[in-house]
Formats: sequence, C-alpha cells, structure tokens
Amino acid sequence: HDYLDKLYLAIEVALNDDCYNDHIHPILISGNLSNDNLDLQADIYSEISLKIGSLLADKNSDGLIAVMTPPRDFDKIIKLHESGIKTVVFNLEVANEPYFSKYCPGKSYLGQDYFIDRLKFATTIFDDHMVWTNFVLGLEPVDMLLEKCEEFAQLGIVSGANVLHIDSGSKLDCMPPSKSDVIKFFYGLNKIYIKHNQRPFYCSKALRTSLSNEFSDGRFIEE
Repeated sequence: HDYLDKLYLAIEVALNDDCYNDHIHPILISGNLSNDNLDLQADIYSEISLKIGSLLADKNSDGLIAVMTPPRDFDKIIKLHESGIKTVVFNLEVANEPYFSKYCPGKSYLGQDYFIDRLKFATTIFDDHMVWTNFVLGLEPVDMLLEKCEEFAQLGIVSGANVLHIDSGSKLDCMPPSKSDVIKFFYGLNKIYIKHNQRPFYCSKALRTSLSNEFSDGRFIEE
C-alpha cells in the first residue's frame, strides 16, 4: 500500500506538467510474473486501477489500459473490468503456427488457445473494441496474418502490429518485412478496421511505433 500511495502522488505531480494539458493514455504494462502467478499479476493490476483510476479520469479519453499475459482464472478478467480498467491487451505477437511456437517459445508453453480463449472471453466483459492483441509484422507471412486479423475482428478483437526490426546480436533467422509487405499489411488492416468499425490502438499523438494511425488518418497515399 505504500507503493500505491507513492504511485498516486507521482501521478498527481506529473499531471501538473503542461505536456499533459491535452490528454493522456495511461497504460499498465510490466514484465510478467511466472506462469503460476499470472492471477496474482491481475490482482496487482486491479489494485493499482482502483487506486489511481479517479485521478486519471478527467484527461483520460480511452480509460486505463492493461497490457499483460492474461490470468489463468477467467474471473480475474472480470475483476480487471470491475476495478475500472477499460481496455485489456493480451498480445499474441504471432498469429499462426508453426511461427508462434518458433518465435514465442515462452507464450507457446501456455499455448495459443490460452490467449485466444481469454481474448474471446474478454470481449463479453469489456466494451466493444476494447480488447486488443498486437503482432510483430515480419515473423509470419502477411496474408496469413491479415486472415487472422479479420477472424479476430469478427470476434470483436482489435489487432495491431509493430514492424520487426533486428537489433545487433539478434539470432533471428528472418529479416524485417519489405516496404511492399509493410504497405500491404497496414493497408489491409485499415480495411478491416473500416469494415468492423474499429480504430487503431491509442491515437496518432500517442503511438508512432505502429503505422496503423498513419493509414487510418489518411497520411499514406497509394501510388
């Protein structure tokens, strides 16, 4: 509780800065606890939300967002919602096999269905289009990923993606996607958004690591 009090104070001080005069996008995001403590992580997020939610309300158009590996207990997802969290983000990173098992060995231990089942359950609890999952564009074929994004959209799940980049020392056996593949994917994803009345994560002022807002806001013109 000492931590929560200090967190509240830190946010209170931060909100006095002019950079937050317009709006804010508060996100709960951290490394994950061990697989057998994922329910505890959901409890911690819920406690934080209960403590700071009212402090953020005035400038927080999207509500508090929680990025996490989903809890084992489905009731914990309900608890997250009841605590005031408005959006849950359970990132798959890779949508299709065998790429999921290859590039996400930790998440593969839980299983792809573990994530998908909880994403689907969350859509029955949270408001429309407030359940998100993100991917790394470049770890699987573009067409296969777009097909999955369409399937998720039909379920009420909003998909997004960041473009793969290779850091020095990386042992990945693949290369970042080509310019044409990047354009193909985000153009296709924007069509999915329009079809299902969805929008990109956050807003164009807050997120520039994804091209979703660039396409959605019409800043890319097809040649």
